[in-house]
Amino acid sequence: MTPPPDGTGVRKSLPDQIAQRHAERIGQIGSWYWILETDEIVWSEEAYRILGLSQSDTVPKWAEFIKIVHPDDRAVVDEWFRRVWKTDDENAIECRIVIADGTARWVEAREGPVFEGGKKTAIFGTLRDVTERVEQLAEIQALGSHQEELVAIRTAELEAEIAKRKAVQAELELSEAVHRNIVDGAAEAIITVDIDGKIISANRAVRTMFGYEPDALVGEPVAVLMERSVATEHQRFISNYLLTGKSRILGGTSELSAQRADGEVFPIELSVNEVNVPGQKFFCAIVRDISERSAAELALRQTAERLKESERNLKQLLDLSPVGITIVESDVESRLYANEAMARMFGIPPGMPLAEWGAAETFADPEALEYVRSIDFARNPVSDLELLRRRHDGTTWWCLHYSRPIVFAGKEVAIVWHLDISNRKAIEAELSRKEAQLRSTIDNAPAGIVLTDKDQNIVLLNEELREILDVPDGMLEPGKFYGDVLRYMAERGDFGVGDIERKYQRAFHALRNPSSGIYEYSSISGKVFGVRRHEIGDGSVVTIAVDVTEQKEGEERLRQALWDLELAQDELVHSEKMASLGGLVAGVAHEINTPVGTAVTAASHVREETVKIREAFARNEVKRSQFDNYLSAADEGTRIIESNLNRAAQLIRSFKQVAVDQSSELRRSFNIDAYVRETVDSLMPQLKHYPKVELQLEMDADVSINSYPGAFAQILSNLVVNALSHGFGQDRSGSILIRTVTLDKQVKITFEDDGAGMDADTRTRIFEPFFTTKRGSGGSGLGMHIVYNLVTTQLSGTIRCFSNHGEGTRFDITIPLTPETENE
Repeated sequence: MTPPPDGTGVRKSLPDQIAQRHAERIGQIGSWYWILETDEIVWSEEAYRILGLSQSDTVPKWAEFIKIVHPDDRAVVDEWFRRVWKTDDENAIECRIVIADGTARWVEAREGPVFEGGKKTAIFGTLRDVTERVEQLAEIQALGSHQEELVAIRTAELEAEIAKRKAVQAELELSEAVHRNIVDGAAEAIITVDIDGKIISANRAVRTMFGYEPDALVGEPVAVLMERSVATEHQRFISNYLLTGKSRILGGTSELSAQRADGEVFPIELSVNEVNVPGQKFFCAIVRDISERSAAELALRQTAERLKESERNLKQLLDLSPVGITIVESDVESRLYANEAMARMFGIPPGMPLAEWGAAETFADPEALEYVRSIDFARNPVSDLELLRRRHDGTTWWCLHYSRPIVFAGKEVAIVWHLDISNRKAIEAELSRKEAQLRSTIDNAPAGIVLTDKDQNIVLLNEELREILDVPDGMLEPGKFYGDVLRYMAERGDFGVGDIERKYQRAFHALRNPSSGIYEYSSISGKVFGVRRHEIGDGSVVTIAVDVTEQKEGEERLRQALWDLELAQDELVHSEKMASLGGLVAGVAHEINTPVGTAVTAASHVREETVKIREAFARNEVKRSQFDNYLSAADEGTRIIESNLNRAAQLIRSFKQVAVDQSSELRRSFNIDAYVRETVDSLMPQLKHYPKVELQLEMDADVSINSYPGAFAQILSNLVVNALSHGFGQDRSGSILIRTVTLDKQVKITFEDDGAGMDADTRTRIFEPFFTTKRGSGGSGLGMHIVYNLVTTQLSGTIRCFSNHGEGTRFDITIPLTPETENE
């Protein structure tokens, strides 16, 4: 690019050109230069980038620029240019341009005349991408009507914008010879200072911001622009930086107080960078007047105070709502508020305290409960969430949930609306029975139909469409990208002659952005089809092609088919949600059936032996050996019955304990070390089956706690059984160590084994309900989940798992000496 003169007719030197390119790149400001005598136009590299044009493929011409201007803005831009051509004033305009990918961007163009020898010889201008500013201004205007509701969102966006602008300004480096027209076109004050703190140059914005003439500041100490307390520290900062090479200001953005020529002190945002050119070092400062922003921040703080008042009014309004409304914390199990309509929906008895309503037991499906826990309502809004809920009396009903994060009583919580949709679900169940009929209708419809998802992949299509399109079979299969079909048709000439890529992009755009109109498509067979696209709620698009050359009347039937397809969409989603319920019930039934069946068989055998010994006794023919055999059989049978019934009872308790009421466990004081030993003694019969595993105790706590011994014993039992079955097995040797220590007002229990350990995936899922690596070997998948619930909920403690494959496993449990539970 031939460098333009700087307004005095002098061409810039190479360092000047380099400085200009860096300045334009960092400041994201492009420049252009129009020589009037030769009609030659020069665009800078940054101008090409902003306009989305290639230097190698585009000749800088006014026609090239006006070509990419948005059609709605071309007349205004053309009129502006004709006006500035005839005047000698500086002018500016904002307009939209359309770049190569079809998106529109906003640019700000500024221009000014260049005189040589008293004659206007050229026009110099700048280009700047202001899309973000324009879009943010539009958002601010749109949000004006409901500022209080969105103040938190806008505050976050404002902070992000401030951070972004600080990062951009921190990288800005300018040299002494930065072209005056580019610098003066900036809205911010740009000042260069030598290492002695003397001003080298200042742009026109200094006049507006500080009230000084730029030329009059040259050679003056930069401290004249600073508030007095800042000025006294300035030179010390420079001397310290030159000596140590360290500075808190360089490369960053600071907010300081500046002083205008009339003595007024005002807030500024300052970015300073060191600029090194051959033989010279100086500093470039970019100053932005943030008086308006500071005022805006004050207004935001005042708005926040008004929001607190709104919270108090909100609670009064919620109490009068006929919709069930509750305010919950992120775990959804801690309610802060519920209105009367909510109590009626769940059948809560009058006067029951909010803390006793329960949460887990109100979900009919445990998986739905886990899903709700994973959402984090306090941060993520939820819409159209359908779940089966349970009332206080055990009956169930379908509920539609909506939630929005709010700040209530100083906490980040969520407000949740509950609507009873049981009647609607009954209607949906009726509609599901028509699904097969709908599928048949689609397959036999006298029209081509294809459904694509939000990513334009094929979901379903019928044979009629295959015949209409007549493309290779492999392209029209579920899961295939429908865009490939459109590209094949464009290359084949189905969309007419001309630019193939453009034809394809238009067709693909129509697929992604369906309109309500009908357009015609002529197939290679010569038939004409009316094509209509309709977007379904989740982003899917159904495309219907009707042979309009023979029967226009088919349109009404296809419209009905489309309506049925939309109605069936929600049912398909619901069917997928409920698909896994059967598997869970089957797993529970299988786990309980095995020990119960074994116990029944053993009981039948004992009964048969009893009948035989009774008959022999009646005949007075009982022998000692026969009686001993009977006693052995009875002892073995009762042992089998007891063992398997205990197993069944344990399974029932385990499944029941997932949502057990914590108030059912008795609480008392007990010595932690002594209770560990008692619990271990009760596990010795199980340890005898693992003779190669040694259990060691290091009891150093020796303290009594007021807690729940039943829960504590359950935790140790589950950990021991889990370690034996998963960490060792029958043949592996090793040891289990249980250690207790006292930490202030807490007790730490460490359970550690040197068994098989576990991989990362198993470790992260160890506390999930129904997760087991031995589903077919007696594992229910609830043991560790119960441990987690007992530790964190009933004992008010924490538990952490540490394990690697082949390196054993360690659990660290910390519980308070006196836990505080939800019941209290």
